[in-house]
Amino acid sequence: MQNTVILSSKQDFLTGQLEHLSLNEGLGRGALVLDKDVREGIFTSPEMETTPFTTLVMSWNTDTPLGTQSEALCRVRDETGAWSDWLSWGIWSPHLRRSSRPATDGGCAECETDTLTMKDGHLGMAIQLRCILRRSSEAGEAVPALRLLAATFRQSRDERFGNTMEPILVDNPAPAYCQGIRDPNIGFGMCSPTTATVLMNARGADLLPEETALACWDYAYEGFGNWAFTMAAAGSFGYECWLSFTDADGIRRELLSGNPVGVSVAYAPTPERATEHSPYMEGTPGFTAGHLMTVRGMAVENGREMVLVNDSYGNPDSMAFRKYPLDQFLQCWGGLIYCLRAKTPGAGYGAPHR
Repeated sequence: MQNTVILSSKQDFLTGQLEHLSLNEGLGRGALVLDKDVREGIFTSPEMETTPFTTLVMSWNTDTPLGTQSEALCRVRDETGAWSDWLSWGIWSPHLRRSSRPATDGGCAECETDTLTMKDGHLGMAIQLRCILRRSSEAGEAVPALRLLAATFRQSRDERFGNTMEPILVDNPAPAYCQGIRDPNIGFGMCSPTTATVLMNARGADLLPEETALACWDYAYEGFGNWAFTMAAAGSFGYECWLSFTDADGIRRELLSGNPVGVSVAYAPTPERATEHSPYMEGTPGFTAGHLMTVRGMAVENGREMVLVNDSYGNPDSMAFRKYPLDQFLQCWGGLIYCLRAKTPGAGYGAPHR
């Protein structure tokens, strides 16, 4: 499934329009930084044709030291040729009261928190991305930077069932954490940042789930479940990461490349507790209407392909290592994954410090 656009190199950024931004070739594969003595700079991508879609989610990696911020926006063109308004994913920095936007009507599309949805049966056919970097008067010499800007889109949840590859045997090392035994004030709701912490620490970081959580709390949504903010938080620690809608084959390809992934799921531990939204999945530790966990590998047991996971619902940490039947997992999974790669050279200078 080729339904994710990622702009993350000198060549990518130079195809767009730059306003008060300059290229820093020493940061990653080439990043955009705010010009000296200006308060705001804007990158606008070219208009890009896509496969038809009804849902779109953005992600970004920015370095935003104290006194700076970024804002990601997107507009979409429908099948009639009409463009939506620019829709915002909210202001972002790990150092401010970051907040997504409430439901915003943009014409043929609307955006709420982390998801853009086409309205009234319309289909998205093209997109244009934008990122604004800002510096306040208190920022001093701090320089915000844009390293990656991405959008992923899909037409139907059924796309997650693409399942044509042969079963694989792979288990990528990754730590497991039980969110329920973390800080009691926030542990119950921090599955998304806990999953991101698993992915970062599997790449050599030394982060507490709470540190990631406090960097991605959405003050408007009042929770840790903003997918885009979670990736932005991981990006602020210097990692290259993005969101992607994919299918079972897409997960297999990531795992075979040595990359555990985060997944969005909803499940029930018994058939009796199952609902349409939270189907039964054998071996789960409880009921959830919305949850994030890590898929680190796959195996085959008695002819049945299994998904090897680090599920922070498990208690204690040792019980977070679990395995679920792939066929049931596909019914419980929403189709979204967290993709995370190694640290970007020179990045992470705006991250919170312990």
